[in-house]
Parts: sequence; C-alpha cells; structure tokens
Amino acid sequence: MTYFAYRKEPGGWPAVHLPTGISPWSGAGIRTGASQAGNQIGWIARPDLDLTDFSFFGRNLFYSTSVAAALIILAILAWAVAWRDAAFMTALAIGPVVAVWLLSQGSYSYFFPRYLLFTVGAWAILAGIGLSRLDARIGVSAVLVLAILGAGDQQVIRETGAHNWSFYPVGSGDYYLDYASAAGFVAREARAGDGIVYQARENQASWLMVGYGLQYYLARDMPNGVPVPHELFIARTAAEAGTLYPEPCRQPAACLGAEPRIWVIGVGRQMSPYQAVTPAQAAVLRPRYRLSLVKHQRSLTMFLLTRAP
Repeated sequence: MTYFAYRKEPGGWPAVHLPTGISPWSGAGIRTGASQAGNQIGWIARPDLDLTDFSFFGRNLFYSTSVAAALIILAILAWAVAWRDAAFMTALAIGPVVAVWLLSQGSYSYFFPRYLLFTVGAWAILAGIGLSRLDARIGVSAVLVLAILGAGDQQVIRETGAHNWSFYPVGSGDYYLDYASAAGFVAREARAGDGIVYQARENQASWLMVGYGLQYYLARDMPNGVPVPHELFIARTAAEAGTLYPEPCRQPAACLGAEPRIWVIGVGRQMSPYQAVTPAQAAVLRPRYRLSLVKHQRSLTMFLLTRAP
C-alpha cells in the first residue's frame, strides 16, 4: 500500500510520498518523510517572540481579523464566568500553538496557522462558555454581531481560487493557477499519441504542482477513447522513485519518442515554450518541433508543438 501525507503550500497540494509498503508511522516512514522536509516546509519562516508573528498567526487561524478579536474577548469573558472550564479549553487552544512554536526553533519551522486549525474548536467552546452566563438577548445579539463581522470574510474565502490564498486575510488572493480551465482546453484539443511536459523543476516552480493539478482534471475531461497525454522526460514516476516529484531524465533525448504533438504547460504568461522547460529539454525539442498553438489561461500558458517535417 502507498501512503500519502498531504499538506498545502502556497499554490498547490504537495505530498510526502512514501514508497509502497512503508507505513508513515514506522521508523522508515518517519526518516523518509523527514528527508523531504526541505521541499515541503522549507518556505515557512522561523517564528520569533514578535507580536507581528502572533498577529499574523491569529488573523490567519480564523481567516478574519475581526472574528479573531471577538473570540479572544469572549475567551477572556469565559475566565470570569467559569475559570475551571476556561482553563482546560485554553490549554487545548493555546498548548498546541506553544508546542509547535518551540518545535519550530529547530531545523524546520512548522509554525503556520493552517496546520493548527484543529485548535479553532477549542476557541469556539471558550466563546460559548463566555456567552453562557449572559442574558439570552445579549448572547443572541453577540452571536449576531460576530456573524456580521465575519460575513465579508466568509464570502471571500468561498470565491473561485480562494483555496489557493494561503495568507488570507493578509496579502492578495488574486493569483491562482486555474488547473481546471487549462485541463479543459487541453482535453478539447488533445489527440491520441500526444505527449506533455509540465513546468520544469529547474525553473523553481515544482511546488505549484502543475503536473498533478492538470492530471487530476484531465482524467475527468478527456473525451472517450482519447488517452491522457503521457508525460515526457520522466525516468521514473514519483511512485516508483518514492519521492514527491517524478525523477527527470538526465538525458532528455533518450526519453523522447516519436510523438507527433507535444503540449508544454508553463506557469504565468509566457511567450515561449522553452521558458517552461530545462535548457537540455529545449535543445531536444527546438530542432524537432514547431510551435503551432499558444493559449493563455489564468496564470498558465499552454503551448502545442507539432513535429517538424
């Protein structure tokens, strides 16, 4: 059996990939997962005892600055009305955050709000304790105010592409990769025997998971009888290699067949397919193929190369 442990980075769904037969909780599984930590969480900054770090954490944990402030106020009120219950729930709400903060002082940082979403339930119970001793009318009014404060944020995080907004409500959520639309276009234009190349790792775009994103939707959208374009320049798949990404061919020419057409999928608005591949892959493709189609989708560019006469 193959195990995956999923974690979302800013823009994709990476996975720690363990080879067949290795349990994620075994010594071998832990060692394998740890060896891939740099690819998975190397981008997370180590937290300090800076109020900025904790302010960012609070806003992103609740996906709403106003809701975060309201829950903290209600949690303080809970201590005034039932301190024993409040102490227990506060430990459940804050204890994991402190533990992860301490753990993040080591080789890798794990201090990111999304990884501690399970503590939100404890905060909700604290708020409930705080409201329980209030007059019913005041309690209902408080809940209504809380709902109004969070209504705008609730609407935003349900917009198209919001799942890719890793730092909401901080920063911008305008940028996301529309894998579904890109895959739909490729599926409509695809033919049997097509090959496909996704943004290369050397271009530092591997964490965007372009290949995995398109393959998910291509499997759904391909017309009956037309196979999904097969990925080129791959020596071993991720499953075969027991790694997060497929293992690329060191000699691209050896991994290229006689495909009549090749799709190249690049990140962003690119003008040349050779920007999305490695120099070695470009050297193989350039003399053999001609650019016949370019399509720009949201944050992705699809190029279709046809074999030169």
